[in-house]
Amino acid sequence: MNKKKQAPKAKHYQLRWNVFNAVDVVEQYESQTGDKSGVLPYPVLAKIYQGNLMPALQLGTIVNHQTYGVTFFAKIKKESGEEGVVERGFRIDTPMKLSEFINGYENCYVNKGHGLKVKGWKGAKEEWLSMMDEEFHNDTCLDAWAVANCLVRARA
Repeated sequence: MNKKKQAPKAKHYQLRWNVFNAVDVVEQYESQTGDKSGVLPYPVLAKIYQGNLMPALQLGTIVNHQTYGVTFFAKIKKESGEEGVVERGFRIDTPMKLSEFINGYENCYVNKGHGLKVKGWKGAKEEWLSMMDEEFHNDTCLDAWAVANCLVRARA
């Protein structure tokens, strides 16, 4: 009896956060501690990020070099009063640490869709700000959140 070789199982990990809440949590931490180094302890990070990615990295369940896809969502109010939710997604095929994904990494290419790849990732916050400045500079952002995904394949 021949057994078919099964493909290694993969597990999906996700990180979700509200952009405005993240800013509030960081500012509160900095004002309470005086620490403006940008390095946040895990309990502070846990107030910002939801999902199974952060604990998996903290516990060493997965290695801290992954490829990420991220989708930014923003609730926008136009000058006309019209409101709507927009989303923009990016894919980064170069494995990087979560801290590099959050803060930026120069040695990678980012797939911005429609065949457009650009060198360097500015970091989640800066990429979101760039998107807002380029596309929605005359509009009001009422709320904003992001979802980062990575698929970790088990080793064969």
